[in-house]
Amino acid sequence: MRKIRRLEDIEHEKLKLKVQQLDQEKAIRAAWKELKYSFSPGALLQNKIGHWAQVGWRLLSRKWRNHSTN
Repeated sequence: MRKIRRLEDIEHEKLKLKVQQLDQEKAIRAAWKELKYSFSPGALLQNKIGHWAQVGWRLLSRKWRNHSTN
């Protein structure tokens, strides 16, 4: 940190640090909210259903390709 000489400089630096702290807390809250949602039972189920739907479509398209070439 740089040398602080006057009371106004101290107060300004204190305010700047408080704003920085609030920005960091806001970012943490947003990241936590996203993480909490991504591990909720509904989201996990939705991801599993999406995964199995993709696997099913791949298997069906593979069968269709093999069937059409025979």
